Amino acid sequence: MHPAAHSDEEEPSYILRDAMTAKDVSFNVRRLRREGKTKLGRADALEAWWETKNGNETVPPAAA
Repeated sequence: MHPAAHSDEEEPSYILRDAMTAKDVSFNVRRLRREGKTKLGRADALEAWWETKNGNETVPPAAA
């Protein structure tokens, strides 16, 4: 289930993927991409903090 695009209520309403409109899909694609971009930025900042704190000691690659 995904949030509905037209949810102006305090509590978001959710709909099944098969019931989504083009507006719902567009809303969710933008939302998910924005969240992903934000999380990647936070991961980069955390890595940079670690390397600065530990004299450029790199962080082992994260498990996929």
